[in-house]
Amino acid sequence: MEPVKVTDEALLQRIIQHKKIQHHITLQPTNHNYRQFDLDHAKKDSKQRRNEHELWVCLIYLFLHSLIHRYVFTIHDFLFHKFCS
Repeated sequence: MEPVKVTDEALLQRIIQHKKIQHHITLQPTNHNYRQFDLDHAKKDSKQRRNEHELWVCLIYLFLHSLIHRYVFTIHDFLFHKFCS
């Protein structure tokens, strides 16, 4: 990801102090016309999204598994009692 160049000092200070992205920025000293920082959150965010996606898949799988398990046994019990008793 290409570094972002910020010429407005007030904007830079707001970005630096923003709690959500504070740990995602790396300040790089450059010439005195502007300061430059890298946003390295793209890689971290994609990894975090992948982890969240895997977590949701697991949760949905467990939910469906428990639902199917419950209904299979309910149907089995119903049929067993109806026809075998």
